[in-house]
Amino acid sequence: MKLIVAPHLAGRGLIAARSLAPRAATIQAHAAAGFSLPELEPFFEVALQGINYGAGILLTVACLGALLNAIIFLVNATFGTEFRRRIDFLQLPPGKPSLTLIRFSLCSMILTSLNFLVAVDVIETLIKPASLYKLVDLYKLSIVAGVRTLLAYFLGKETEELEHELEKSSGVSLTA
Repeated sequence: MKLIVAPHLAGRGLIAARSLAPRAATIQAHAAAGFSLPELEPFFEVALQGINYGAGILLTVACLGALLNAIIFLVNATFGTEFRRRIDFLQLPPGKPSLTLIRFSLCSMILTSLNFLVAVDVIETLIKPASLYKLVDLYKLSIVAGVRTLLAYFLGKETEELEHELEKSSGVSLTA
């Protein structure tokens, strides 16, 4: 028999006595009858694959948006037109695109995608049994995660510099 402090009685110094044997017997009976907890690994694999695809789509949309804004910037610079930004991830007031805004927007979205991809790598490592990994697989995984983490770190530094530059030039705070 194990003594357990009941949460609602703990303030009064009362202790509830409860035996854990019936629960263990119930679990063993269910296992013998063929009942078991569902396997969660397939669920996690599908969820992680979805996050991978989502990060890839986010990265693709960010690149296409930056490309469109860069084309608008080049048209404005070449022909003296006043076209406005078409895709804006920063929610700034409408205006002409600048290279700093385009770089900042693209860096922010790439950084978000990289953070998702690093998180997926970590979760994939945690859910798979260690016996399934070979040493070469672990080396590859650590190299990929390390490169993604380094990219995210330096891209974060670049994003901070661009953010300060934009705040100085436009006077609008970009942080929440």
